[in-house]
Amino acid sequence: MAVGTKIKSAMVVKDKGRRDIATALNISDKAITAKFYRDSFSVEDLIKIADCLGYSLYLESNENKIMFNVDDIQGYIVDDEKKLDRNLPNHKRAIKNFFEMINSASDEVLGEEFDEIVRDRINITRELDLWFTQ
Repeated sequence: MAVGTKIKSAMVVKDKGRRDIATALNISDKAITAKFYRDSFSVEDLIKIADCLGYSLYLESNENKIMFNVDDIQGYIVDDEKKLDRNLPNHKRAIKNFFEMINSASDEVLGEEFDEIVRDRINITRELDLWFTQ
């Protein structure tokens, strides 16, 4: 199966269109149509497309597995939230992810009052991180 065909299948599963892929690659609709017609995608294109569709790109053997992601593309920033995450030291990123995990689970388990407290703490953490990174 051609690479373009596999990408199209993933697009259907994730309910994404060519315009979404074109935006992820920062190219025009005409250019993405040409890429699909020629079945011509660079590794960088595939990494960006995988990220857009919520997938990861791997190189795998029996012994190991290497993941490629947008962090491997020099100068590529997806959005401001991900840019902030990439600039945070590992321990701050871990704290932020922990609070976000608690926030997503709190609605189901602990109710809205706890959710509001956690949301306030996440906002304070983000404000502090922004302040420290400036």
